[in-house]
Amino acid sequence: NVKREVDRVTIYIHLKQIKKRSSQITACPYTLAQAPDTLRSLIVQLVTDGVEGYRCRREQEGCAALSPEQIEDLAQIGKIGFSIPFGSGDVALSDAVETAVQGFADGLHRVFIGDREAETLDAPLDLTEGDTVTIIRLVMLTGGYF
Repeated sequence: NVKREVDRVTIYIHLKQIKKRSSQITACPYTLAQAPDTLRSLIVQLVTDGVEGYRCRREQEGCAALSPEQIEDLAQIGKIGFSIPFGSGDVALSDAVETAVQGFADGLHRVFIGDREAETLDAPLDLTEGDTVTIIRLVMLTGGYF
């Protein structure tokens, strides 16, 4: 195995943006601390950054009020609330990583790098500067025939 020498890499992650009139998917720049060599390492980096971001928001927004624009945007989707649920405890990073990896292993998520699907957690991942990553969460519907 040859270890990559790239320290930081910027990719674009497709995120669903909820706006006043319509929901749209936009490619948002996202800088990774290092280029991941497998899908598992990409998931670990994304979850770690997400948990750290959650902890920072929790500290900074403990009693923050919503702006009128935030209230209007949230009203469009029918849910007005704070970004940090009251009474929620800290998130265990190891549990969050385990849940995300297990979700992929169970087929609840699909990951695409450009137009190629990343199908295996530990297969080599060819992720380069400027690549677009799309993560799709599959939702099981009840009441239908399989």
